[in-house]
Amino acid sequence: MKMAIHLMIAFGVPLFLSLALTPLVVRLAHAVGAIDRPGGRKAHSTPTPRLGGVAVAVAFALSLTSLVLLDTVLHFPGWLSGSRGLMLGVSLLLLVLLGVWDDIRELRPSQKLIVQLLVSTLVYAAGFHVSGITNLLGDGKLDLGVLDYIVTVLWIVGVTNAVNLIDGLDGLASGVSAIALLAMFPIAMLQNDPGTAVVALVLAGAVLGFLRYNFNPARIFLGDSGSLFLGFMLAILSLQSSTKSSTAFALLVPIVALGLPIMDTLLSMVRRLIRSFLPQSNTGTKGRRRWSGMFTADRGHIHHQLLARGLSHRRVVLLLYMVSCGLGIGALAITTANNAEASLVLVVVGIALVVGVQQLRYQEIAVLKNGVLLPLFDTQVLNWNLFQVFLDIVFVIGAYGTAHIISNAPNHNVYIENHLWLTITLTTFIQFVIFWLRGSYKATMRQFGLADSLAIVKTTLLAVTLSGSVLFLLDSPRLQVDLPTIVLDFYFLVTLAVGSRLSFRVLHHIFRRHNHAARKVLIYGADREGVFALHRLLSADGDFLSPAGFLDDRPSLEGKHVNGYPVFGGHWKLERVVRARSIQEIVLSSDDIKPEVLRRLVVKAKQLGLAIRRFNVRFDEVHSPSPGPALADRLAVLQHNTTGQSVKTQL
Repeated sequence: MKMAIHLMIAFGVPLFLSLALTPLVVRLAHAVGAIDRPGGRKAHSTPTPRLGGVAVAVAFALSLTSLVLLDTVLHFPGWLSGSRGLMLGVSLLLLVLLGVWDDIRELRPSQKLIVQLLVSTLVYAAGFHVSGITNLLGDGKLDLGVLDYIVTVLWIVGVTNAVNLIDGLDGLASGVSAIALLAMFPIAMLQNDPGTAVVALVLAGAVLGFLRYNFNPARIFLGDSGSLFLGFMLAILSLQSSTKSSTAFALLVPIVALGLPIMDTLLSMVRRLIRSFLPQSNTGTKGRRRWSGMFTADRGHIHHQLLARGLSHRRVVLLLYMVSCGLGIGALAITTANNAEASLVLVVVGIALVVGVQQLRYQEIAVLKNGVLLPLFDTQVLNWNLFQVFLDIVFVIGAYGTAHIISNAPNHNVYIENHLWLTITLTTFIQFVIFWLRGSYKATMRQFGLADSLAIVKTTLLAVTLSGSVLFLLDSPRLQVDLPTIVLDFYFLVTLAVGSRLSFRVLHHIFRRHNHAARKVLIYGADREGVFALHRLLSADGDFLSPAGFLDDRPSLEGKHVNGYPVFGGHWKLERVVRARSIQEIVLSSDDIKPEVLRRLVVKAKQLGLAIRRFNVRFDEVHSPSPGPALADRLAVLQHNTTGQSVKTQL
């Protein structure tokens, strides 16, 4: 009972202080000119003061200091005292000052990133780090070694900026942070870490007091002073919580608890990266600028997408609160469950996130549904042949390493230490030499087709077979391989090699289908000529025509799909399809159309204001060396078979 009362005090004191301090900070923001003016990407319509983080940070610091001095029951963590606590306090002060300066004068993102890296390095030196991750295939933990520093800094900087990125609507970042903190409190208590739990509770109280003034319509914003402070503290608390746990999923618990800001950040980076390499975007843009596009602000965040779907400001925020609560419950469930149950929870959370992202309807993410790589070879960053060589080396290493780990999971610890890297080195050398000798880097990627794909499959089969045979023949205890590893290696490598080479054409096809600026076209005839016309439309230069589907009078085809495009039915369905799909033109795929059907199409097209074009191919003789009868007959057959198809047409 006494502990419960002290916990209520630990939550209530910062709540009261934050409620009292925030109006004072509003006046301070007006006095120093820390005002966020509407316009651009911003969702608010009236000038609103920033510096809200000052109220949260001061309430948190005063509450924590008073509780530490006056209370010994709550067992505050040792990392808040001594040199560690001092270095953490200095780091937080630097971040708050950085945010205050940005709220008043606005710094460049690169300047803020440099300070964040320095502060993250400072707390790493103080002892806040990820020393290892749980070994899912054995006992104990895998030591990260030199990667310890990199992983820790990436986590701290990533979470800090993730909270900063979702601070786009009234009360969103503060509410999501409060939910994450309230989820961390019971998780830390269950892990016998009451000190971290109390710190999370105190910070949650300070944030919820501020949320009274930050919820829509907001009287004050968090600003960078608040979002950087909250993100940094969430990163530190999650680090402390994960290091106290010995469960197999310890590292995933904070990731799930902070799932919304992390997911929004990853989505933003993936979207911007994909968009920067799209065939129809950034024409002529230099490589460095394309990569920098990953960090350029836009209106594509999760909350922006929900606003675009017609939801009100408050409904978007409340919906994202519910998502955060669900992720917090999921993190708590993982903490209390055994490995099998935790795996099920992760699967459910993963499925829910995938479905949610699909509902956001990001055009850039459509490429991921096809499981192909980005068309990096279309950039000016590197020579494509050299870049494909680099990719193939990475693919060979990744394919064999993954195959080896999967097929030798029971012996993973010993086998990976003594044998894997030597085996991978020899395998990579042999397989790459085969790829080189077979001419895999002489194909033109823009016209990479079925025959080229079959050649890559044959080359991959030869390379994997030869490398496996060499390992068998050497018969060394340090170079061991088995048949399952070879089979899996072939499967992974052929998928990666063919997928990377086909990615440009697949991407081009996807975004031609979703080109909203082009005129919508119906193709009459879902036969071989219609398919050929479809391919010609999709590969034509320019964006003036976009196929919507087929019309075909054969009842057996109605409702079917041809090359991924629907067959709407016969010509009598024209008016209904035109109105439903906003069709602007009709393309006749061949000359083989009944005169009566053509007359009806023309009459209906006039009524609906549609254009009709005919799609055909023609062979014009430029020069003939008087071919013999056999060649002349073949040319006649060829011309007969291709009449109504397309190379150069009236389009």
